[in-house]
Amino acid sequence: MNRVMPYFAENNGDWELIPEWVNFLIQFGYHWRKSQQQDRRIALVSMPSSSPGAGLLALGAMINDLGNDQANDTNSHNEAVFEYARQYLDHCRPCELAKCDPTLKRCGYDKKSTGIIRSIRRDNHLYVVAGQTDYHAKKLFLMDKNGKGTREIDSEYIINLYADGQPPAVSSKGETRLRCAIYQDLIEEVQIHTANLSKSYSSLVLAGRAKGESETKATYEAVHFCRANESYTLAELLTIHGWANSQVSRTSFYNTRTEQPNRSSGQPSLVVADGDSSFLKSVDTFKKSDVIGVIDRSLDRDRLEVIGQKIAMLKSWYQTDPEFKMRLPIPVPGISITILKKQ
Repeated sequence: MNRVMPYFAENNGDWELIPEWVNFLIQFGYHWRKSQQQDRRIALVSMPSSSPGAGLLALGAMINDLGNDQANDTNSHNEAVFEYARQYLDHCRPCELAKCDPTLKRCGYDKKSTGIIRSIRRDNHLYVVAGQTDYHAKKLFLMDKNGKGTREIDSEYIINLYADGQPPAVSSKGETRLRCAIYQDLIEEVQIHTANLSKSYSSLVLAGRAKGESETKATYEAVHFCRANESYTLAELLTIHGWANSQVSRTSFYNTRTEQPNRSSGQPSLVVADGDSSFLKSVDTFKKSDVIGVIDRSLDRDRLEVIGQKIAMLKSWYQTDPEFKMRLPIPVPGISITILKKQ
């Protein structure tokens, strides 16, 4: 595939070749995923002003995942469906609370399981997990939403099913596959695994800004990339479920304001945090995940001091990691980076 140099525009500005700072952040995210380091790492990227830096960094990490044939949710998909069914039957269906409140109930879940199941084979048809389901024996029974037609689902068909409100593990429609070219143009060296373009992945998480998902999405919608007369917003390229038309979602979203993930998943391998509040919360919430925070250095002094205190505290268990910096392009003036790895 011949590379086309993409153009970049922000906040309705003129198109320009991708600026050095944008390219650096995308490359940073891409190279982070290439490390063979097994111990947990935490990084803090300090920008001179407010920026979409976290989204750009997450985009680089996502492109790296597209080149990894193991970076998909298909292997764990059936287990996730049965866990969703178990939560519904054992906890959510018999729950006496009129409104779901996991904090009050102390059930240990992040969000409610409605028991509603969709199929990529029948777009507008809804099913509900039936009581005959045996998640220990891995036998799934579904009934139509109207309560009729209960039947056992063949184990090989479960890959076509997904919980309502979450992306499917695999898209069956060609038009919902991700467009390879724009990602290839942004990182020329990546060898994209074609099958991943139609598979979702939940191990990369973007932790949004303190004010919530709407502000985070709006910030990334103001960033555009263009190649061969096709324009894409950063929000679309990140493929967060509900942000783009594609069924495929390669990045999960964690709402820092509500402390809710947009889908159920295990411990992610990498969390990219947008802002100081998001970074502080992510480091403590995702205790086994790598965390990269992107902060604005023009914040008021008190907030910067809190970040400084957190980094100082982390250095009791972590040490600086100069090796990763050596693999990166030369940092752009004005961007400072601290990288720590678990001792």
